[in-house]
Amino acid sequence: MEKEFVPYELALRMKQLGFDEPCFAFYNGKHLDLDVWDWEYPAGQKRRNIGECPQAPTFSQAFRWFREKYSGYHGVSDTDFLFELTINGEFIRVTSTLKENRIFQENGSSYEEVELACLEKMIEIVETQE
Repeated sequence: MEKEFVPYELALRMKQLGFDEPCFAFYNGKHLDLDVWDWEYPAGQKRRNIGECPQAPTFSQAFRWFREKYSGYHGVSDTDFLFELTINGEFIRVTSTLKENRIFQENGSSYEEVELACLEKMIEIVETQE
């Protein structure tokens, strides 16, 4: 089930970019904790203080956040990815193919590896542009 969630390092970087959405899980140190109750707050109750620990979004949540915040679009296949973002009014389009991306091995790659590389590159682009 952990493979459904953005890895700790990327979740932390997303938090630094302003990601603060309700999630089914959060990181307690580098350990993933599921906490379904924590994301629905009864009226007047504040979120439990989890300090510097970031929420652990699913990949779907992460890409949706980029889509909504940066008018983003992304496409992923087993061999390449494409994404488009608008940051501070500037349109950015990035593509990566099997030969261009460092994660791809001679024996091929998985969809999950490409999805992870796409998200990592999106975060990197936003970090350098904001």
